[in-house]
Amino acid sequence: MTPPRTAPPPASLPPYEERGLHRFRIGAGFGLAAGFVTIVVPFVFLGLAAYNPGGIFTFNPTLLQYANWFVIAGALLFILSLMMYRWGFSALRKLDPRFNAAVILCWIGSVGFLLVLVIASYFLGSMNSVIACVHGQPTLALSCLNSLSPLGAATAVIGFWLAWIGSLGLVAGLLLGGARLPSGLFIAGGILYALFLVVLIVPFASMLTQVPAVQYVLVLAPFFVILAPAFVLGGARRADSAVPPG
Repeated sequence: MTPPRTAPPPASLPPYEERGLHRFRIGAGFGLAAGFVTIVVPFVFLGLAAYNPGGIFTFNPTLLQYANWFVIAGALLFILSLMMYRWGFSALRKLDPRFNAAVILCWIGSVGFLLVLVIASYFLGSMNSVIACVHGQPTLALSCLNSLSPLGAATAVIGFWLAWIGSLGLVAGLLLGGARLPSGLFIAGGILYALFLVVLIVPFASMLTQVPAVQYVLVLAPFFVILAPAFVLGGARRADSAVPPG
């Protein structure tokens, strides 16, 4: 008499992939909060001050000080987000050495956001001088910071570019992760992060030269910075549902 056939155990993700998926989820959560705090809220406040003068929000030192606090909080959240993504890529590089590049770039990005955090804190008490120098022209912002503190302005530029370059590791890691984990939404999230990085160059470039129709390009930034981590969270949920519990 042949023994009854038993059903094979349900498939599950390898431990390293499961660990990476969990860290992607946490990193996307921090990234969603960082995008909302750093981009969406200041964007709305400054937009209301620019297009509705005399309303509740007025372009003054108090508003810029609040915006600067949001930048400080957002930089800290971005550091935490990159840290969690980096740990996720570290878990997956045991299966695919191509994740090493993403890990290294995320380290660079963390240093950049740390410099942004330090400089935003340093200029927190100088809002009156900044506004008096800028006179409502964003293209003068970098030169005004340079006149107040040449070292601080140079550090801000270095911090921005380190954060920008390091964030390419996030894009590369998500694209690689989308190829390994059972959800194409990670690839969509990586593409949206890449588009956000492209848009992010515009306000920095506007500090150096006149950029035509800059406001129409900048309006895309809040959408990309929110949709990108939202897609990663959706990818993590879909990957969980695609694998039966073991």
